Amino acid sequence: MLDVGGQSVLRQRQIQPKLDTQSHGASLPPRRILLRDEGTQDRRAGAIDGQPVILEGGAMNTSLEKVISLLVVGLLLSGCYTYISPEASEELNARAGPFSVSVYPVNVIRPPGTIQPNIRLAENVVTFLETEKLANPVLVKEPILYDFVFSPNQAKIVAHSAKAFATQISEAGIGTDYALLVEIMMLPDGLPGGIHYYLSDSKGELADGSFTNDHWDDFKAVQPKTPDDGYEVAIRMLRRNWGK
Repeated sequence: MLDVGGQSVLRQRQIQPKLDTQSHGASLPPRRILLRDEGTQDRRAGAIDGQPVILEGGAMNTSLEKVISLLVVGLLLSGCYTYISPEASEELNARAGPFSVSVYPVNVIRPPGTIQPNIRLAENVVTFLETEKLANPVLVKEPILYDFVFSPNQAKIVAHSAKAFATQISEAGIGTDYALLVEIMMLPDGLPGGIHYYLSDSKGELADGSFTNDHWDDFKAVQPKTPDDGYEVAIRMLRRNWGK
């Protein structure tokens, strides 16, 4: 069921098992699987900002173990973010000043895959980016729609949505440097289970993207109960990743 401005439109979605954000398997970001670091964390694609503090199996004893663990984490992270274009990411990071970005309605996802575009939350994103001078945003009221499929693996969910978003951007075209989509995934219990964002360039190449769940500090700090709380998590992610 698509809900836009109070209008409801039936959309077909596939029903898959509830996303398990509590298990320590492939559904969780590898950084949180391997490390328990309660300090500053950078969840941009492929970014690792700190040395391991505590290994889940015990303290690290040698420098060699530290090097190996970092290599493993890097490989796992690169596998989660394979949809990110290295060239587009490099171009984004090389920018000296704020970029222009088309901000699309925030997609609130409810089981079994109902997309509810939320323009009000997108307006909040625009205000946030302007206030913090992270980008020069332009609100787009036309929603981005795609077939959302729940999976026990959050990384697969994110990759599917990211690619679908970028494809539509490349086909539709934009008048800004980039396009931004925030996705708030609600679980069957009515609580947010995952917060995602995707940044595509005008050619449909993913320059940035990130996802979080209840194993990460931004999510824990807010303890989201509603889509509005999910928005608060999203802007924390954007501030952390785009702030200078």
